[in-house]
Amino acid sequence: MIDMKNISCKFWITQFISAKYSDNKNIISSIIPKIYKCDAKMLCLDNQIFSYNDFAFLVSNAEDINFKAVTVMNENDLIVPFEKVFEAIPKIKYIYYDTNLSNITPKTVKKLLKLPNFLQIEMFHLINIPETFDIETFYNYMKKNKNTHFQLDFGILISEAYENRLEEIIDELIEAENQDYKIPLILFFGLDLEKCCNLDTIFRNSFLMG
Repeated sequence: MIDMKNISCKFWITQFISAKYSDNKNIISSIIPKIYKCDAKMLCLDNQIFSYNDFAFLVSNAEDINFKAVTVMNENDLIVPFEKVFEAIPKIKYIYYDTNLSNITPKTVKKLLKLPNFLQIEMFHLINIPETFDIETFYNYMKKNKNTHFQLDFGILISEAYENRLEEIIDELIEAENQDYKIPLILFFGLDLEKCCNLDTIFRNSFLMG
């Protein structure tokens, strides 16, 4: 492994940044002072913590990100709201985000829908979504959505009432005919296996059709 402390020059990152399965939560943050320019199109990060400024610097040109247990903090050591995290990635096309989503609030979906980069994204996959996610606003948007393939995996702590509403939406998606929008894949723990398979088939067919 290269000892960055002994390197005086700075680096220009052009394509890819990866820190998968790292035990050092600050390994990427620690080398940012050694980077003078970051044009990385793809970032695969696991178990990392960033200040918002460092994060925004790294992802400014990213088009494809795969994050697991990535935390972005503000100057008050509070977790940055999800929509602000997303706002920092203006060129994003594909996002897989499996991390602490306590930064999703009832206002998050409405704020995301105001961001040009959110409306232009091609693949959006969230894991462990809390019930603070405004499913009604999302569902209304989804029925007009022609750009983005959504996969939403909800956490195990959602209420029975929220689960029931998700299942109603899933039933509507499965039963709908002549859909002229991108069918999302919506999953939660306890969803009937047959419904899960049916929706997955519809989602995959929608994905293959572009």
